[in-house]
Amino acid sequence: MVSMNLDLFKIGHVMAVKYERFNLFSEAIYRRQKLHGFSDEESRYTHVAVLSGGQYAVNIMPPKARFVDITKVYKGKYVKLLRYNAPDFDNHLRYKIGCWYNALASNLRYDYLGIASFLIPGLGQIQGRPFCSEATTQAYQHFYPYLFGGIESHKIYPAHFVWAAGDFKVHWEGRI
Repeated sequence: MVSMNLDLFKIGHVMAVKYERFNLFSEAIYRRQKLHGFSDEESRYTHVAVLSGGQYAVNIMPPKARFVDITKVYKGKYVKLLRYNAPDFDNHLRYKIGCWYNALASNLRYDYLGIASFLIPGLGQIQGRPFCSEATTQAYQHFYPYLFGGIESHKIYPAHFVWAAGDFKVHWEGRI
C-alpha cells in the first residue's frame, strides 16, 4: 500500500470513511446499509465527503457542517479516496463539484431527523439540512444527473460510493 500523499487528495474527489469502532449512528448506518443489500465491507463505509483539496474538506457532521483539516479530524481512520470515472471529470468538473459542494454544505445545521431515520425507518428529513451522502450526491448529480441511476439524493447511502465500481474508482486507500 502506498503511504498517504496529500497531493492525491484533489478538490472534487470523494473521501469514504470506514467505521471501525462502536458509535450509535455509525452502527445504525452500517446495519441499514447491510439491510439494503450492501456487502459487509461496503457497509462499513459510513461517512463520505467531497474534498476541498489537499488536507481540507467541508465535513457534514453534528452539530453543523464545517471546514476541517482531515489529517486532524480523521487521523488514524481508514479511508478510500474515490475519483469519479468520467472523461470530463479531471478537465474541469471536479473543480465545479468541489465548489458546488462547499457552497451547498458550508455552515448548514445537521439533519438529525434524517440520520435518525437510519435508526427508526419512516422518519422524514428536515429540508435544507442534508446529511453527508445526500450533499455529496447533490453536488455530483448537479453535473451528472444520472449518477446512481438518478436515485434521489436523500436515498443514497455512503456505501453507494464504495459500491459504484463503474462510477467511482479507488484512487488511494489507507489510514490518514
